[in-house]
Amino acid sequence: MACQVAPDREMTKAADKPTGDEAKAALDGHVAYFGKYSVDERARTVTHHRHGSVQPGDKGELVRGYEFAGDRLILKPIGTTTEVLWERIK
Repeated sequence: MACQVAPDREMTKAADKPTGDEAKAALDGHVAYFGKYSVDERARTVTHHRHGSVQPGDKGELVRGYEFAGDRLILKPIGTTTEVLWERIK
C-alpha cells in the first residue's frame, strides 16, 4: 500500500535541482509512505507496516481502527479522536 497526503496550499515550482529551502518547503506538511498492510477483523484495526517514508525515521507500524459507513471508510488512529475519511467515488 502507499499513502500520500499533501497539504492544501499552492505549491511553488522549483528548478530541476531544488535548493535545500525549496526541497524543505515542498515536503513541509506532506505525508508519504509505503509498505504492506494487515487487517485484524476481530480488533477492527488495520496496520500499515511502513517500509519507507519521506519523513526521516518514520518507519514501523501505524495502527488504526476502522469502520465502514456506506461508501465511506473511516480510519481512527489509536489513542486519538482524529478521523481520516475516505469516500468511494462512483
